[in-house]
Amino acid sequence: MAEPFKWSNEPLNWGDWCAWCKEAKKEADRRKAAGDPIAQKPALFTHAATRKLITHYVGEDWFMRYAMPDGRANSYFLPKFTGADGEAADYTARVFNLAECFFNLQDVENFALPVRDLQNEPQIESALAELQIGMILHQDGIPFRYLEPSTVSGVKTPDLEITIGNRSVYSDVKCKFEIVDYADGCLKAPFKSARAQIGTGRQGFMFVKVPQNWSSQRGDEVIIPRAVVDECRRLMGGTSRVVKTVFYTFHLTQGPEAMTNRHAIAEINSPRLAADDAWNERVFPCDGRGSWLRLLEIVGNAVGEPV
Repeated sequence: MAEPFKWSNEPLNWGDWCAWCKEAKKEADRRKAAGDPIAQKPALFTHAATRKLITHYVGEDWFMRYAMPDGRANSYFLPKFTGADGEAADYTARVFNLAECFFNLQDVENFALPVRDLQNEPQIESALAELQIGMILHQDGIPFRYLEPSTVSGVKTPDLEITIGNRSVYSDVKCKFEIVDYADGCLKAPFKSARAQIGTGRQGFMFVKVPQNWSSQRGDEVIIPRAVVDECRRLMGGTSRVVKTVFYTFHLTQGPEAMTNRHAIAEINSPRLAADDAWNERVFPCDGRGSWLRLLEIVGNAVGEPV
């Protein structure tokens, strides 16, 4: 049996990436001109480029197991070809987002930790949640780093250290993707774990990735149900450690022409905070003050033209 792929921790080499993309684009254009029906869609090239980028970090075997039609049946990335003309718009949105996270976050300190966890089947969705929370932070220009787990028995380590102004806060990331519909009390276990990870004498945030079914849409807004907010505030009311809970959902909406993808967040502040406490202020404005290259920009910059 072959040894599992291990990322070398080397960032994607931009020169090599550009050379590969230009050759792949040339081949896609040649097939299109020859009348290949598959090559008539731009997805032939963009999906090949997405796969090339992802496999740099997790290897070709991982992609075959988790992101191909004959891969693991319960994989988050498994293509489900149910759209028009046999397309899978949700699959495209998910693999594009993973590729973007890899490319944009590769220089973050200890980025190799969520990449490593992504390769362990029980941790795929929790590791992906850590990358997506990193995306939100990076897009808002908030400095952060991933934290190495403690090797000392009984000592807990949260997932992230975030710097906001002149303050650093430890933060833990939870994923409730396995619970399709919200049920009262289902936040208790992750909250207890996050509280322990943050540790005595510290203040921190709990990030929770939740399924799209937990939210609803009103116009361009994504709404978290009142019951979720109420449970969250009850839990934070019992501790001084968790001062803010941030819910995140990867929200996909199929419109008449295309799929719309929103990265929606909701901040819930602890009821224990004083009225003038700075943590009552919104931390994540989601106004794009940071930086983030979309997949089509990453590929387009490599070939020197829009794709």
